Amino acid sequence: MWKVMLADDEKSIRTALGTLIDWQSLDCEVVYMARSGQDVLDHIGQYRPDLLITDIRMPDVDGIELMRQCRLQWANTSIVVISGYDDFKYAQQAIEYGIPISPTRRRRFGIPWPIIS
Repeated sequence: MWKVMLADDEKSIRTALGTLIDWQSLDCEVVYMARSGQDVLDHIGQYRPDLLITDIRMPDVDGIELMRQCRLQWANTSIVVISGYDDFKYAQQAIEYGIPISPTRRRRFGIPWPIIS
């Protein structure tokens, strides 16, 4: 089973990601839901997730810095970045840290986004 860590400063987004996706059917288990980038860094060593799904803009340690630190210390953890922002500078920075970029529309995920908006 894959261990998944979710990170978003908005509680409604964390809750939606944790509950609206049928993680078990994907052979995944959400092991921790972090409130910030620093919260991820404080707990990633304990939970050692296979996958980190993180927001790009968060207080204290943002998603870009989080990616940088994870790549240095936890290179085996795959990272998926989510963002409601269309500022391309974030995508450019993510690419610099080896995160593949795939712009997509919300409906592709099959999640009822109005519930969490």
